[in-house]
Amino acid sequence: MAHTGVISLEPGKESGPDILIGEFEWQVIADPDGITLTIVCTSSKWSSTAIWNCSAVGTFALASANEKHKESVFHLWNATFDDFGTHSKQEYSKENFSKALAKVGEPCLLRIHIEIVSTFYADLKDSNNALIENSFDAVLFKVDGENLWIPKKVLAAHSLYFATLFENSFKEGDDDVHELENLDLDNFIQFIGIVHSVTEYIGALNLWNKPWRAS
Repeated sequence: MAHTGVISLEPGKESGPDILIGEFEWQVIADPDGITLTIVCTSSKWSSTAIWNCSAVGTFALASANEKHKESVFHLWNATFDDFGTHSKQEYSKENFSKALAKVGEPCLLRIHIEIVSTFYADLKDSNNALIENSFDAVLFKVDGENLWIPKKVLAAHSLYFATLFENSFKEGDDDVHELENLDLDNFIQFIGIVHSVTEYIGALNLWNKPWRAS
């Protein structure tokens, strides 16, 4: 079953009410420029050790405040959100907005339609998280004080550092905790998200000068 929802804004208002769609919280913020809306998506199951993403599509429309089913679409949007990229700025055409306004008339509401297309969520504290295909491929790391269960195969394929580490220091089925020292938890979580194609946003975090970086 598709997860859908609508956020309604009165024209001129800065933001609408936050809503829950599926397992994600949504917010829309109107920029002062009058032609940009920022869509914000966050996981309702937030955890400092989780990686997640959510892909969604939708429309911006104007709806008559007096006639229930009178609505005109003026913008189509799509975006993918994750823990390191929770905002999507959507700039729309003033001309299309004006045409929609002429069709529905005033007073009207700005309606942001949201449909979730796909999602992923894995809390790495969980030994059965969604990244783990079998227990023999799992390794338990301690990073910045947090225990994380990570698949070895994908990590070794993307990092010579970890490939060498697993070859020299780890045994199959090993469930001991292996501490990785001097690592920032957020950076490491983001690195895991990137190598598993869960996280797309790199931003300002400098991941690629680390010894465990993707090779």
